[in-house]
Amino acid sequence: MDLLLSAVAQENAYLRAQLFNPATCTCGPFEYQRGTLGAHSVAIATCGIGMANAAAVSALLLEHLKPEALVMCGCAGAYPPGGLNPGDLALAEGEIYADTGAVTPEGFLSMRALNLPLFSCKDTHLYNRFPASEHLKTHAAQILTLFAQQNSCAFAAGDFATVAACSGSDRRAEALYCATHAICENMEGAAVAHMCAMFGVPFLEIRAISNMVENRDIRSWILDKAMQRAQEALLFWLRHT
Repeated sequence: MDLLLSAVAQENAYLRAQLFNPATCTCGPFEYQRGTLGAHSVAIATCGIGMANAAAVSALLLEHLKPEALVMCGCAGAYPPGGLNPGDLALAEGEIYADTGAVTPEGFLSMRALNLPLFSCKDTHLYNRFPASEHLKTHAAQILTLFAQQNSCAFAAGDFATVAACSGSDRRAEALYCATHAICENMEGAAVAHMCAMFGVPFLEIRAISNMVENRDIRSWILDKAMQRAQEALLFWLRHT
């Protein structure tokens, strides 16, 4: 069984509508849906916006469901140097806690610079960056490349940045891109990848671009289209896996 997780309900509404033999289940105070998509048994859950919600719900469901993999699905803002535009598709190679560290007069210090890992297990020490599953992302990249060709959008794989506050200025976007070289930003992914590392569950993340990370102007955003595209891409991958 795979766990499909999104921050808001609109980011998984299409997936829930496609479920065969759907059932609503509970885990503590949270509801989630179970059923099948193609040949896959899945659970679909909404964690809420932000790192605290994402970590809490993913940890609870990872312990309760013990899934074979967790796939995060949703929308994101693209950093201009990353080469993606609204409507395009992105696959995470890793997730980075972009603003976790220390701000000093000389600049930002990451957790690695501080020598303070956020996760340690045996010989593994993870600081700001939490990798996606190598096996899952390699296969997903092949399938999503085909999806992008069929849907006339660009596709890129790269690191994602997770932030506590969405970036709403050109200056902030440039600073975060220079610090992380991420292709896009969101508010949950690193926390979910962190919990997957803790529970030893493979992590994958698919997002579609809803807006550019620049001086904030929501008139240019395409949230509905991006949320739909990410779900269609995830469903396409499941049906080819």
